[in-house]
Amino acid sequence: GGKPAPFKVGSGRLELAEAIGSKNNPLTARVIVNRVWMHHFGEGFVRTPDDLGTQAESPTHPELLDYLSSYFMEQGWSFKKLHKLIMLSKVYQQDCKPPKQELLNKYAAIDPENRLLWRANVRRLDFEATFPGCRR
Repeated sequence: GGKPAPFKVGSGRLELAEAIGSKNNPLTARVIVNRVWMHHFGEGFVRTPDDLGTQAESPTHPELLDYLSSYFMEQGWSFKKLHKLIMLSKVYQQDCKPPKQELLNKYAAIDPENRLLWRANVRRLDFEATFPGCRR
């Protein structure tokens, strides 16, 4: 908000990088967390990973996105720690088998696209995940 102050040191690239990676700019962490989540689950909190601004849809889990973004910044922007936190979560370790029929009907009526992650989505693995011994 307001009128941003121009960068004054050299070409301003270092100041721009510091402004983008600042804790005062949570949008950067939110975009990164959304993309990491999308990597693990096939779909991010926001379906448009390139636009988390005013024109994008609202996140499916805004509190979780904020928590993971804060955690990511507090841990020194560590991707390794963010991946570990997500992969050790119960939602990541869910089974893809559907629940009993009566629950399946109830959940599917409420959330047919499984955006609320009531079960794991089946998705195609890339080559490297299919053959872990293979490297490019």
